[in-house]
Amino acid sequence: RDIQASTYLYKDVLQCEASNVEAMACLGSHYFYLEQYETALQFYKRLLQSGVQNSELWNNIALCAYYCKQYDIVLQCFKQALNLCQDDDLLLADVWYNVSIVLISCGDMQFAYKALKIAVTANPKHGEAWNNLAILEEKLNHNYDEAITHFDTAHDAGDYLYEPLYNAALAHYKVGNCQNALQKILASLQIFPNHYPSQQLHQRLQNEFNIL
Repeated sequence: RDIQASTYLYKDVLQCEASNVEAMACLGSHYFYLEQYETALQFYKRLLQSGVQNSELWNNIALCAYYCKQYDIVLQCFKQALNLCQDDDLLLADVWYNVSIVLISCGDMQFAYKALKIAVTANPKHGEAWNNLAILEEKLNHNYDEAITHFDTAHDAGDYLYEPLYNAALAHYKVGNCQNALQKILASLQIFPNHYPSQQLHQRLQNEFNIL
């Protein structure tokens, strides 16, 4: 209710002051997280027209354009975002991480791998980037040891993330290290008890231990 009330309030503000930057930014973010990307994009473009120029804005426009299938402007928007965050390693890492997400969804795994390498170099505590880098390390290079190390780094960087624990458990299971796999999957389920793939892997491991 509070979010809905805030949305109405910001819309009222724009009725009175069409160039109010805070209202446009908040409404853009609101619709972005609702996955209403076309509406979010309208507010972000209005911010540009109002003279706002920063890395976060161009990054969000790039993502919205991608989800709206406006592929012709995605790359240029990411370039603008990168140009505006060269002095901010945390922002630089976020933009490269988002570039990697788009590349992965387009099937360009090699370039995505390079983008993630840049992201974790810029911000070694970017848990999501380490997690995805580990997945690509496993997929592209079949290097399970390196992947597991990256999954551990991802969890150390973001101990609220269950994905690195689940992915590490799966990697351990694939190389036959069931004890470590069980330890990781129990930790994953502690964070997200209803994660169905974790539940499935846990059951599979329990069955194997019962056979032994």
